[in-house]
Amino acid sequence: MDNITQGVIWGSLYTLITGKKTTKHFLLGALITNIPDLDIFVSRFIYDNPIDQFFFHRGIFHSLIFLFWLSFVLGAILYYSDKKVAYRRYVLGVLVSVLFGHLLIDGMTTYGMRYFLPWNITTFSTDNIFVVDFWMWFIVGAGMLTYFFWKQKAKIAKWILGISAAYFALSFIIQCSVQKTFEEHYPTEITQVVESKTIVEPLQIFLWRHVAKTDDGFYKGYYSIFDSDKNIDWQFIPRNKDLETTIQWRSEDSANADTARQISQILSFSRDLYTITGDIRSGLIVQNLLMGNLNGWLETWSSNNSMFWFEIKNENNTTRITQQSNSSMRELNKKTRNTFRSRVWGNK
Repeated sequence: MDNITQGVIWGSLYTLITGKKTTKHFLLGALITNIPDLDIFVSRFIYDNPIDQFFFHRGIFHSLIFLFWLSFVLGAILYYSDKKVAYRRYVLGVLVSVLFGHLLIDGMTTYGMRYFLPWNITTFSTDNIFVVDFWMWFIVGAGMLTYFFWKQKAKIAKWILGISAAYFALSFIIQCSVQKTFEEHYPTEITQVVESKTIVEPLQIFLWRHVAKTDDGFYKGYYSIFDSDKNIDWQFIPRNKDLETTIQWRSEDSANADTARQISQILSFSRDLYTITGDIRSGLIVQNLLMGNLNGWLETWSSNNSMFWFEIKNENNTTRITQQSNSSMRELNKKTRNTFRSRVWGNK
């Protein structure tokens, strides 16, 4: 999730655990909890390939084993800079705010977490919080300002943690409710669902998207808790099983280890909710169906209207993989914002 939200929430907890209830230590805790996201910058020094840079984020820097040992190292540094607090409290403060805090919230986002790197690249996510949530910004913004200027800082820190936890819990409750609504209103064409996901749409927790995988393809629908009825307009996205077999074979091709590794990361990142178009000669497009698109309910499905997709081409006997993103996610004009806001509040 965004660094402001992470910093305020776990900076508050850091002050309570260490007993250092000052603005200085609040900001220190906020900085510490965002250390895992330094991988965005580190990746540019390690890799020249944009795909490897893309997947290095939320990679080893976000793994359990790396942050476990980091907690002891940072705890020692903090202890020797100020021995008024016991070493174990510093370690616990870093451990909880970074390891069990930052990773916990990141695992709620659709981007997901690979907790068990380097041994396992499987991605986990609960999909109930978007990476940026305007309501959370309001909560943490008000909490941060109050913390800075209010004398009873411990009380404010507890309020920040309590209200944030309540918001995350509310998102889980809404997710379970709307998932049931989606499942009860599947189209008649669906006879058996292989896999499904209910995913929060950007910036809030009221509008949700559901993707159901069948043998023939995927069904995608949208539902807001403010909708006046529960009728869902489903979009069908076809599967190409032959190309799925081809790309899965490429992910296990030992003759080109780098390409196989990158394709394996793409498939793991998509968590089996992806579709493939194109052909081997002109290039394959792997579209990640987990990552939606702003106002996606208005668009007819195509091979490049998701937030993320990956293009795999053979050029001069070399496999070239590029990651693409939808320009509409960057070009948030007034009309796009108004349309999205209207759909959130139940106007189909």
